[in-house]
Amino acid sequence: MSLDIEIAEAGKNELLLQAIDRAVLGGKLKIEAARDCYDLYSKACLVDAATLQITLDGLPLDDALATVIKERPLWQPSGPDARVIAQNELEAAALAGNVSAHGKLFRAMGKPAYDAWVAKHAAKPGAPGKGADDKNDHATNPFHKSNFSITRQGALLKAVGREKCAQIAASVGSKIGDTKPNPNY
Repeated sequence: MSLDIEIAEAGKNELLLQAIDRAVLGGKLKIEAARDCYDLYSKACLVDAATLQITLDGLPLDDALATVIKERPLWQPSGPDARVIAQNELEAAALAGNVSAHGKLFRAMGKPAYDAWVAKHAAKPGAPGKGADDKNDHATNPFHKSNFSITRQGALLKAVGREKCAQIAASVGSKIGDTKPNPNY
């Protein structure tokens, strides 16, 4: 056995772990299924002696994992995409005027897309932009200082979902989980 093949054999499990990580981070595999995936397929990885490529069922690791995940629906993520939720929460925080959120949004979107987003929402770091509901009537908003209620915030979250609730909270410079209202609204 040549030294290159020995090195490939020694590293094949690490490469499988990296492929599993890519699947999890790419939103294709539940994190809870990663250990099962490794346990089931670590011994099935083979080194192609001609190319020194690590394969699983005759396919490159990423392609093989995609096939395996398709066959196992319980390993597939369900529900809302965590990346979309995180992006919506970041945008809501930026709309509320959060300077750090503006910086993170700039890095995530890039300058052209960020500039277009700022123009669309009339948002500036440190000052609230125009939110999803531009009405100034906050009589029923449980995040507003005149109507602040953690109990009603929880009921609202349950009724409309996290994304919409975050937008409603951002419309008065607040966010889900705040224990005090924003005094500037």
